[in-house]
Amino acid sequence: MDRIHMGICGIGLGHASRSLVIAEKLLSMGIELSLSTYGDAVDFFNSHGFPINKVPSLSYGLGADGAFSFRGTILKNVFLPVSVAAQVLLELRIMDEVRPAVAFSDTRASTVLAAQLMGIPVALLLNQFYVLVRSERWRRLAEIAEAASSIVGHVWSLSDRVLIADYQPPLTVSEDNLRLPSGLDDKAVYVGPVMSKTPRDYPPRTRLKEMLGYNSDEPLILIQATGPRPERERLVERISEALPGLRDLQVIFTCGRPGGEYSIRSGRHWVIDWVRDEYELLAASDVVVSRAGQSLLTKALAFGCRLVIVPIPRHSEQESNARSLSDKGAAVVLREDKLSAETLRAAIDEALDSLDGSVFSRYAEEAERLGGAGEVVRQLFSLYKYFS
Repeated sequence: MDRIHMGICGIGLGHASRSLVIAEKLLSMGIELSLSTYGDAVDFFNSHGFPINKVPSLSYGLGADGAFSFRGTILKNVFLPVSVAAQVLLELRIMDEVRPAVAFSDTRASTVLAAQLMGIPVALLLNQFYVLVRSERWRRLAEIAEAASSIVGHVWSLSDRVLIADYQPPLTVSEDNLRLPSGLDDKAVYVGPVMSKTPRDYPPRTRLKEMLGYNSDEPLILIQATGPRPERERLVERISEALPGLRDLQVIFTCGRPGGEYSIRSGRHWVIDWVRDEYELLAASDVVVSRAGQSLLTKALAFGCRLVIVPIPRHSEQESNARSLSDKGAAVVLREDKLSAETLRAAIDEALDSLDGSVFSRYAEEAERLGGAGEVVRQLFSLYKYFS
């Protein structure tokens, strides 16, 4: 096998960051790659030196308050069938030019469809099988939209291998979104969080804190802005307002701006646009504060970090992830509209004092057992051999 085509969802940076790990692993093995994506992921891959085939964007809508908007999503994607068709046509053109042995889709229906039309075996990586659509105001329309979104599940089922970037039950983070249909069990493989490094690659947490210039005897709090750009920037704004009230805490605050150069250390706080090695910060931190994007949550759990989650308001998947981990005793949930220095401190204290450490040990052990990126690569080669 000498070439793989990768089609990657470009909403936010979670899909891009985990697909980057797989891409770098494949390149190190001498595999040639072609990549396609859109949205935030374009700048992300460009910042890592990867040439990208840009395809039409898909996204969801925001309301005037910056929260997820069901109506806005409907309006923004009124031409969704056209955009998906354009993506499929571009994917067909790319695959026809490069003739990959295997296609890899990170939550891209167009890549799955194009690969099937070309007769190319395709592996799908995802963390939600069904899209949850919730709206109190537009309840009936939401029910119709959720039923229509089940079409996506039928596309996922066309994949030759379905790789689930989550923990096996009962530790699954996105459990509400991963109700797999019967008949898919023979295709589905839980691979756990997809990471380029693991806790074994770093010194003990206390030593790593010292290396980063922090007191090893005190908790280190990592606040990481994630999600699509508008949600990242809104969280950055809210956290920036709260930080002055947390002067006595050791904090690293990353703003989620790929390629950004802003970095300042003031007292016990370090604020930085972007870090190349997020795993080093996870390995050093006791608590991670973030949105409820599944990718970062699964990685933080693999590093044994306690969680304070600020889900995007009215975003069904994020609210579901937050509820799932709260129920499992792995996270404290803080609503964005309640976020202040006082409530953030209280949530951090609760995460440190009230969450059971044995829960995080289980997640760390499960991540190592499932294999992550190594298992994804193994499945890609297995798929190639099966169809050769």
